[in-house]
Amino acid sequence: MIKMWKLMPIDEEEFKFLKESVSLPEGFLRILYLRKNRTKEDVENFLYPSLKSLYPPEILPDYYLALERIDKAIKKEEKILVWGHEDLDGITATVLVYNILNDLRAKVSYYIPPKHKKKYGLNLEDLEFFKSQGLNLVIMVDSGTTNILEIKEAKEKNIDVIVIDHHEVLEDLPPAIAVINPKRKDSSYPFKELAGVGVVFKFLLGMVRELMDISAAELFSCKSELFFLACLGTIADRVPLIFENRVIVSLGIKTFDNLNQAFKKPILNILEKRKFNVTNFIVFLLPIFANSDGNKGVKFFLSKDEKEAEEIFKEFENRSQKWQEDAKRSLEIAEAIKIVGDKIIIVKSDELALGCLGYVAGKLTEKYHLPTMVIGRVDEKRYVGECRSNEENSILEILKLNKEYLIDYGGHKKACGFSITSEKLESFIEKVIKDAENLFTDTKTNFFTHFYEGVLEINEPNRALLSLLPPFGEGNPPPLLLAPKAKEGKDLIYTVDEDNNIIVKDVL
Repeated sequence: MIKMWKLMPIDEEEFKFLKESVSLPEGFLRILYLRKNRTKEDVENFLYPSLKSLYPPEILPDYYLALERIDKAIKKEEKILVWGHEDLDGITATVLVYNILNDLRAKVSYYIPPKHKKKYGLNLEDLEFFKSQGLNLVIMVDSGTTNILEIKEAKEKNIDVIVIDHHEVLEDLPPAIAVINPKRKDSSYPFKELAGVGVVFKFLLGMVRELMDISAAELFSCKSELFFLACLGTIADRVPLIFENRVIVSLGIKTFDNLNQAFKKPILNILEKRKFNVTNFIVFLLPIFANSDGNKGVKFFLSKDEKEAEEIFKEFENRSQKWQEDAKRSLEIAEAIKIVGDKIIIVKSDELALGCLGYVAGKLTEKYHLPTMVIGRVDEKRYVGECRSNEENSILEILKLNKEYLIDYGGHKKACGFSITSEKLESFIEKVIKDAENLFTDTKTNFFTHFYEGVLEINEPNRALLSLLPPFGEGNPPPLLLAPKAKEGKDLIYTVDEDNNIIVKDVL
């Protein structure tokens, strides 16, 4: 198959202003522009990420309301529960809040409800139990934005709730004491793409400054493991590694070699002689953490005993192996029964492993370049679905349109989920297919056309610049570049990896 390579189009007028303010080779500057850097300050922060690049935490919505309530709970020795979410983003967010509150000598505990066995976010059954134990304040992390009814019920039970989240605000805000979410419609926070742990991390930077008189730099010096955990959750949630996410991940990676926590040894055992970076984490470690039990995950990162940490990690490895078997089988089932429309793929089967729905949806979206909805059965009365979308279309908008069918729903534009009663499922699927036909744009791709990001010769000065681009990941992929007349008089399409090795993609 012959590939047609073209220079990726950009707004040349806007790019002209960037060129006038930054003295860098045009080909390299195009890479930075395509990663949403529009000013000289953006470029400097991208190339040299530091704590100074972070926005002030106090501009997060409801920052002071949350701070005041937590301070009160600590001083009055109220019982505080950190309520997390069962993925690595939610686990690391839970660890961060618990860790800092424990340092502040708060009466704090944590809980992560098991996915698919319990309702997403806050559920009244568990809330009732914790209320009977004298609970006063719940801090929800990586969840809570869509739990309007549940938080209203908590309020009626005289339990205050603080939400620290990053998921889309789909309707009204819940009646919590504070809803710290940069995606709120009334939020002036400049960066909306923080992971859940990123929002928590930013809030805690402000909290330790206010309540402990510790600066971000001092916290980095004395508790670098918190930066590493924020890095893990950010990578795992696949948010774009630009702006503040890039700072969190860059700083977190730098802390790894000097960590002395018990959780480090099992990670080193998996990495063997490989260094810790985004690629190695996603390939070798994320599949293990992605299948961890939420509460055990928190225990793993909090453990001070290497033997205990190794035993917990071994459980995660065993779960991961079982998950891989389930994932392979579920994908085979999905391929056999999928309904492929012009605008969306739908899969529904009682045989799918619930823990693999998101994986299957992601694989089908990647293969067929279409938004995908994969639905599995929980019990006689309930199904759950995981959805993955491409850049152009969002299944989350369709879920919002059809919320009357659903028990609950939430997530992001590119990854979301829902639960639904059995009797409403078939009608819901019919409506989703119709809505996709009406609302989604045609995503058929011209597979013969490929785009490179800029023209940049392969030489030592340019290699030095390219070495500043990692960590690579979502939103900051390894760049595709054209080197003119680089091989026997022919143009070369190349990229670089995280170790700045040149990788040839095509000779033109």
